[in-house]
Amino acid sequence: FQDNSWISLIDADGIPFGGVTSVSFDSKNSKYFSTPLSGAIKYNGIDLIDIIEDDGLLSDKVRAITVDADDNKWIATSDGISVFDDRDNFLTNHKFVFTLPPPDSINPVEDIQIDSKGRVWAGIYVDYLVTEGGVSMYDGNAWVDYDVSDGLVGPVVRELAIDSKDDVWVATSTGVTKISFPPSSTKNLLPASFEVFPNPVADRLNIQLKSQFSNQDRQVNIFNTIGKLVDTSIIAKGEIQTSIEMGQHAAGMYFVEVSGQVVKVVVE
Repeated sequence: FQDNSWISLIDADGIPFGGVTSVSFDSKNSKYFSTPLSGAIKYNGIDLIDIIEDDGLLSDKVRAITVDADDNKWIATSDGISVFDDRDNFLTNHKFVFTLPPPDSINPVEDIQIDSKGRVWAGIYVDYLVTEGGVSMYDGNAWVDYDVSDGLVGPVVRELAIDSKDDVWVATSTGVTKISFPPSSTKNLLPASFEVFPNPVADRLNIQLKSQFSNQDRQVNIFNTIGKLVDTSIIAKGEIQTSIEMGQHAAGMYFVEVSGQVVKVVVE
């Protein structure tokens, strides 16, 4: 609606059969439409320009599009995620966003969003042989996935929304789950100088330095999924290990932090 009149784009203008499922905008106010059967479409105010498999798109079955701070387009398809740059040139594909049990491997992405730190969040759901799904997060280094075993209320992910605190709200067929956690980057989630075991854990969790004894006391912090500190311990100077009783905490996902590095752990 503009200047007291409506402007419509329909099949006669080049909108394909099946219509449009989502709309996103870049910094130049170009519009990007996702279509269920015919790829993505850019609308510059005059022309409709197709972005399809021949251009590098993983699949013409597009579910959603989001645009990052550099005007890169992250396009969610039935076969994974394709990324195009600020000039709509192909950059890369992400085929394996979420770990699925064999023989399933294709990642149908239902929705995709980017938070204020530039992390990409994708909702995945497949029901070809089994019902599996969840949420994956990417910061430019690795994908980290979250599923029902981590506390997600259900596998049938339909939509994602990110609030002002960068909490991720996941809409599923069985309810809504909020994901939030302390690390600002998934670089911190990659195991580095310590390890935890057993994982998943039912009672006592061991936290052990990998390569050397501590030359000073190191505090171990346990956070829940909303970033609340729920437990602490100390790896004393000259020691290599400590343990924390996790059986007192509710089942679900937690984060173990030592010296700024974070590892995910699941309490059964």
